[in-house]
Amino acid sequence: MSNALTLLVRIQAKAEQAEQVKAALLNILEPTRAEAGCVSYELYTDDKDPAVFIFVETWETRSHWEAHNEAPHLKVFLDLAETAVENFAITEMSKAS
Repeated sequence: MSNALTLLVRIQAKAEQAEQVKAALLNILEPTRAEAGCVSYELYTDDKDPAVFIFVETWETRSHWEAHNEAPHLKVFLDLAETAVENFAITEMSKAS
């Protein structure tokens, strides 16, 4: 899996909309995990800040991730994110060893 792409996606919801964002994120888990090329798609919450969510996701290739970005279920979340998310950051990761 040398072409694999691993991402760390940090989502900072607006405090008053954290529960709505969490519900929307939970709704995209299973459809995303069923997508072609999805190796791993895990959602975490910050223990000290319930408005912070982190995805750790691995895709077989960049093309699979790009296709994911066009998926209808992700677009529903991105529409919500326009008004409910304060900050959104994506970091591409590589295995250190």
